[in-house]
Amino acid sequence: MALWTIRCYLEREDQDVIDVWRGGVSDAVAYKFEGRMRFLQELPANAWVRPYAASLKGDGAGLVEIRFQCEKVQHRPIGFFSGAREFTFVFVAIEKGWRFKPRSTIKIANSRKREVIADRSRAHACEFE
Repeated sequence: MALWTIRCYLEREDQDVIDVWRGGVSDAVAYKFEGRMRFLQELPANAWVRPYAASLKGDGAGLVEIRFQCEKVQHRPIGFFSGAREFTFVFVAIEKGWRFKPRSTIKIANSRKREVIADRSRAHACEFE
């Protein structure tokens, strides 16, 4: 049984940020992400470290990036620890040249994080098979 409940920011009433992202990537990318999440769900928060995950610094403090490469792209699903044994995804970016693409990644992620904190209905539970 997983240690963590994973939640996802709702971009639309019926679609969350991870569903939308999965719709635009290959099956290989989606499978690699799901495998990474199954692995992390079994670990305590203090073990969510490189090379699997990393806490962001500076303007991104309080956010965590899930790190994986697939098809020569550095994928960076981003979220935060939103409760006891709960992690919420708020955005998905890529990293290229040590920078997030899009450049507004941190601003968007922080805005969505604030929305979820103010109103838990802005995210829902999501699972990884």
